[in-house]
Amino acid sequence: MAVEPAPAKAVVTVRSGVDAAVGDGGALTEQVDALARLVLAACVDTREGVWLVEDRSARLGVFAGLWPAVIRYALTSGNVDVAVDSGGDTVGIGIWVDSEREDPDAVEGLLTTLCGRYADRFGQFEAARTTAPASAGSGQRSVRLVLLAVARGRQGQGIGTALLRHRHAVLDRQGVPAYAAATSSGFRDLAVRHGYQPDGPVTVLPHGPSVWLLARRGQPVATEPGDDDTAHRAHVGPLTTAEPGS
Repeated sequence: MAVEPAPAKAVVTVRSGVDAAVGDGGALTEQVDALARLVLAACVDTREGVWLVEDRSARLGVFAGLWPAVIRYALTSGNVDVAVDSGGDTVGIGIWVDSEREDPDAVEGLLTTLCGRYADRFGQFEAARTTAPASAGSGQRSVRLVLLAVARGRQGQGIGTALLRHRHAVLDRQGVPAYAAATSSGFRDLAVRHGYQPDGPVTVLPHGPSVWLLARRGQPVATEPGDDDTAHRAHVGPLTTAEPGS
């Protein structure tokens, strides 16, 4: 009986911001659109994607307008981390928002404007994902993982792990906690392996996915000379799950 080989190890560089990932000389719009296409391909057929917009044609249209706006929002309200492989291809993205810079009214406006008749369902989903964490301290800075996406055909190669390690290294130097919401047991288990713990009730959306709230405590560490938030090179092995975004 043939045995399927394990996914090949990936050597990726993770950088914060869009320039290094999609071409230093490209226009910002082109860079954002390229990342949005990666996200759309990775997310359009997930269970939560189908729950948000059941009709696939309509879903493609909504996501095509929404994800560029979300990436632009994160560039000013948090961080966009991108993974590039040894051949120069962009293979993953992590989108984070910072509690000190996020703007819930702007997010609501985006959903209302870009999601049309599906805005209420997107609002339900966002409310479930952003319920105040049980462990969140009043006024304490934190970051929230909005999305971790890996290019189609590249899941299971450790790219999601590289993206998480990059952002967690920054947060640990600063002692900042991170929060995430999982809509699959695969991503929930991946997050737990990276130090997240359950942090609130599980929400079951009507006829849709469950949403697990997760928290990771920031651990202050010594900062090495030259340490910054620019690039992180990782040689990582395959994950045990092949969830979208892993």
